[in-house]
Amino acid sequence: MKFIITLIFLISFTFAQESIINITSDTSSITDFKLDYFIDKTQKMDFEEVKSQKFTQGKNKDCLGAKIINVWIKIKLVNLTDKPQKLYLHQDIAYFFRKMNYFEVDEKGILLRKQEKNISHSPQSVLDGSNAIFKFTLEAKEIKTIYVNEQTYAYHFYSFSLFGEKNSSEYLVYEKVDIVFFVGLLLALALYNFFIFISSGYKEYLYYSLYIFSAIIWIVYMYGVLAHYLNIYGVTSYRFTAGLLFSAIFLSLFIQTLVNTRTDYKTGETTNIRGYGDLSIFSL
Repeated sequence: MKFIITLIFLISFTFAQESIINITSDTSSITDFKLDYFIDKTQKMDFEEVKSQKFTQGKNKDCLGAKIINVWIKIKLVNLTDKPQKLYLHQDIAYFFRKMNYFEVDEKGILLRKQEKNISHSPQSVLDGSNAIFKFTLEAKEIKTIYVNEQTYAYHFYSFSLFGEKNSSEYLVYEKVDIVFFVGLLLALALYNFFIFISSGYKEYLYYSLYIFSAIIWIVYMYGVLAHYLNIYGVTSYRFTAGLLFSAIFLSLFIQTLVNTRTDYKTGETTNIRGYGDLSIFSL
């Protein structure tokens, strides 16, 4: 009987137009799945209006582009096991968002629960590191739909993952480890070049060191290391984007010093390049 019920679920969902996630174990860890999204261009639609709109199928990790600031995500799930499943829906890059509203709906479309996360006002109280997490339970054989209304400032991209209780905790611990390791390598390289500058006095090593350090400042913000491990959000964290500007400045100074354009290639001077004749070389 259990096999027949499961088979009916799978067949019906195969021919359904909307995406659905099958929960089949107690230790769910689903990081690659389909969901549906709707872009609210009016930015005024409420939940009841959105439910009747036509959603577009997409991936759980995607970029919708600039000037898209109000998006509704629809994630439908079915518990194919014989016991309740406690699940955790992660939005990995919520520290970029302004607000997130969650709506938990049963199979008949009845709203069971609503939860609001006002990230712009109090990120420390509504986020777990860089993640916004929505916890809910699926009873045995139960079908639920989770709607997520995401509001950003000027650009929209998202990254959802779904976990069981144990996997959710492990994910929070290890999520940014690869970025931290990469930043550690860059920091070691920056210090190495700085010490060479101290011993040799060559400015190109200083500029290269500062270029890498500026890039690190931007990376720790952009990839959520500041939010995830240091709980730095909002205006304070936005200031770290200046690292991108400074990295470009120091890279230009490094190249200028390395090639010695200031003295060897003055503005307006000509030089004879074999095969090309006289060409003007302009300093950086």
